[in-house]
Amino acid sequence: MDIPLNPIIGVIGVGPEDEAVSAGTPGSHCGNMDNMDTKLITEGSTLNLPVFAEGALLGLGDFHAAMGDGKIGVSGIEISGRFLYKI
Repeated sequence: MDIPLNPIIGVIGVGPEDEAVSAGTPGSHCGNMDNMDTKLITEGSTLNLPVFAEGALLGLGDFHAAMGDGKIGVSGIEISGRFLYKI
């Protein structure tokens, strides 16, 4: 069986506007995006994030080679990855 690969970043976000939140909590700061249907944010995509705190406090991780819609099975094919950002 072949599995189509579509590398994504599962968690990406900035420091929230008000109080600290868990990286697993999605919101206006982004956060845990693989529990939302974010398979469109993949290699070559551009994502613009709001900045609520000085320096933005960017954090990311949880790279997947493939994942179902909304991570419904609570799993994905985990991989290492790297990203490029512009300020």
